[in-house]
Amino acid sequence: MKFTIVVAAVVATLTASASAQSKPGSNPTVPSGAPTGNIPSLPNARTDGPDTLPRLLYVSGKVVTEDGTSPTERVLIQSNCEGTVRTEGYTDQKGAFSIELANPRNRLLAGPGMASDTSSDVGAMGNLRQNTPNDWRKCELKAISSGFMSPVVDLATKPPAFGNVNIGTLVLRRLIPGDVPIVSANTANASPDAKKAYEKGLDAKTKNDLDAAEAGFRKALDIYPQFALAWLELGRVQVQKKDTAAARSAFHESIRADAKLISPYQELAQLAAREKQWQEVADNTDQLLKLNSTTYPEFWFYNCVAKYQLGDLDAAERSALEGVKNDPTHRVPKMEYVLGTILLNKQDYAGAAQHLHEYLRLLPKGPDSTDAQKKLDEIDKRQ
Repeated sequence: MKFTIVVAAVVATLTASASAQSKPGSNPTVPSGAPTGNIPSLPNARTDGPDTLPRLLYVSGKVVTEDGTSPTERVLIQSNCEGTVRTEGYTDQKGAFSIELANPRNRLLAGPGMASDTSSDVGAMGNLRQNTPNDWRKCELKAISSGFMSPVVDLATKPPAFGNVNIGTLVLRRLIPGDVPIVSANTANASPDAKKAYEKGLDAKTKNDLDAAEAGFRKALDIYPQFALAWLELGRVQVQKKDTAAARSAFHESIRADAKLISPYQELAQLAAREKQWQEVADNTDQLLKLNSTTYPEFWFYNCVAKYQLGDLDAAERSALEGVKNDPTHRVPKMEYVLGTILLNKQDYAGAAQHLHEYLRLLPKGPDSTDAQKKLDEIDKRQ
């Protein structure tokens, strides 16, 4: 019996008419040796969620260094909602921040680098998709700067009042040796004029003035061509403007300026996933995971999917196992379902059953629970 994985990848932009879906079974060029099965389609991100949730949640707070002073540069505020990672915004120059967290039902994705919401079409053997959070209790926030990171704040412990929540003070702590920050260290080499232009670009981007944001980042790069973060933000703006060719070029320039900056690899991997360029997905996630193999289990998932589509089930299995190992809190519970399905393809029925049962334990009513149970029933019949 042939088992099919229908894989969900990240979508670059969620439009207001999110009902547009890619047709299941669409077949781009299939690499030699790829497993039999449907090539995944790439529909828009899911927008389901309870209507009772507010459309926007306003989160405010302040970031300080360990000695209690304000950071010397703007600090990135990042959310993680069940493995869906999103850059929500930045602090001001004094460390204060006030950001809007869009309800998953109403969120408009700013681009593949800003989030990793996914969904998938349903195939004959079920579907595989990242779990979209339904409420803020499943989200965490943290602050990240050059070589520093704050402890994670669980929003479940911060109930909002009238759609507002103040999470207090986030203290930046130095990363342990071997950790790789997602904020470039070469920012310190930028001149004051370059930093000022970059700040103007960020301000304009916050206001959704994409032309002004692009102009600000370009001016910063004219002054300091090695400004890795300016290249990164320029690429993100170009993604929002649907100029993916220019965005790819900007992300590659960001990597050339600072090869240890993780975010450009994330951006390139997600752009490639959108276009089903599986070798590119594999190459970029390979590099990302060499830099940091423990912080981003969702990119073990991308790596696993890419290796599967390239016909290497052994490599796909290794990536899925690493993803499970590096996700002790089960931020990406779908990884258990992925691993179980891969093992089923390899006729490792005992291993497949173990991980499918674990998926059902974590998400008994998850999006793939029905298909997981069907697979377990089939394993029982074979045994």
